[in-house]
Amino acid sequence: MFLEKNWALIAGLCSGVATLLFLMALIIMTMIVAPVPDSSRIIVVTVIALGMALANAFIGGNAAATGRLPLVFEKYSLEFSAVGGVATFLIVFIVGSIFYVSGADQVVRPWDKKLSTLKSAGVRISNVDDSMTVRVNGQPVVEAFYGKAPAEVDVLKLLRRGVNDIEVEIKNNQFGGCSGNLKLIVNGEEDQRFHWSWKNNFAESNSVCFAEKETLTIS
Repeated sequence: MFLEKNWALIAGLCSGVATLLFLMALIIMTMIVAPVPDSSRIIVVTVIALGMALANAFIGGNAAATGRLPLVFEKYSLEFSAVGGVATFLIVFIVGSIFYVSGADQVVRPWDKKLSTLKSAGVRISNVDDSMTVRVNGQPVVEAFYGKAPAEVDVLKLLRRGVNDIEVEIKNNQFGGCSGNLKLIVNGEEDQRFHWSWKNNFAESNSVCFAEKETLTIS
């Protein structure tokens, strides 16, 4: 008799507890296991908003009885707060979308070396004397000269899953010294393994004064 008469209130309490447990599991997973992928955050917000909306609709409706929805029970009808449930869903969904979904793009995380999370990649060069050649997987991507070096060159399309070879070669002409700087910028952050700087004021004429090769493994 008690369950039959108060099942709407119980359903609301169960919905609220389930939503709370879902939030706790989400927090634990983010802290210990791994953060929720950005592409899945809208689903998380929708589930939380729906759970809170159902809890508010059932519990609030049981208390205030602002509407009635006949169900399978003929003797008792489900008292619910339609306006309260819809309002709760909209508020939670909008706030969650602004701070949890949209805010995900503003969080800077170290790149996890996965192709699926690789958004941008470029080589940044400077202080070239006399010439510098950069290759990615054997393909030349830039050949810079003294006074004519581009600030940054996009290499995103040349990177692939697996092992990627990144090479730099600096040549000296007939006169002067030999120098050059190169940085690999991935997802807006510098990869410290690919930060090369070279300077030799007494380099041999018409020779390669610096050559280096590193591998970048992408899963």
